[in-house]
Amino acid sequence: MSEDSNKKRARMSLRAKVNIRSTFETPAFKVHGSVMQLSEGGMLFCCQEELSINTRGIFMMRLFADEAPVWVSAEVIYRLEEKAQNAKARRYGVKFRDLSPSILEMIGRVLRSARLKERYSSKDNNEGEDRQD
Repeated sequence: MSEDSNKKRARMSLRAKVNIRSTFETPAFKVHGSVMQLSEGGMLFCCQEELSINTRGIFMMRLFADEAPVWVSAEVIYRLEEKAQNAKARRYGVKFRDLSPSILEMIGRVLRSARLKERYSSKDNNEGEDRQD
């Protein structure tokens, strides 16, 4: 798949709010954090440490509790600026690189599961409210 088609797919893919512990590892360092958003093209990674833009490495995360962890090659592509001066966690946009079909399928399962949970929780939050037509 060409790099242009990967970029286009990443922009068009659905994003889901998640909370998945993850480790980002390069030859020089290892950082622990959490994935807060996930899509087929990448993720939003939060950690305490400062990361440089364009840093490439491997993310390890357990997408499902009853399955083995996955390792994904990725690159930090941007940093979200913090709104509060005292914010401790740093948030980074991360782009996946060269995903295997099996990992893409697992990410798809996570996205479908997250969408179902959102639907059910939004349905639960509306119970008992009077509709005003």
